[in-house]
Amino acid sequence: MLGLLCRLEHNGTPKGMAEVGRKRSLWRKKMSMRQTAEGANRESATTEDVVRILGELEPTEMLPIMRLRPTIADIEEASMWLGGDRDVFGPGQPLKGIASQIVTILTADEEQEPPRTG
Repeated sequence: MLGLLCRLEHNGTPKGMAEVGRKRSLWRKKMSMRQTAEGANRESATTEDVVRILGELEPTEMLPIMRLRPTIADIEEASMWLGGDRDVFGPGQPLKGIASQIVTILTADEEQEPPRTG
């Protein structure tokens, strides 16, 4: 079908086939790079990753988070949730999995503090 859409050059090869091959090659390269970036986010997070994404934490927060063995994506999701970007996950959708557990660890003190009157 593609051959029907392309005009033939003088030597009999479809015109535009080289362009199709070039675009396909670029698409494959782009998808490979995207998968590599996504794969990097699925690697286990280090304490340096946690500090880079969430900031400095108390040991009473860092240790339980690291025991969860979160991925970089888990830490990023928790950060977005804590930053108020909850609609990123879908309107009204709850945070799930390890990211949810991270948020619970980081907000535990907030829930235990008595309301301040002023």
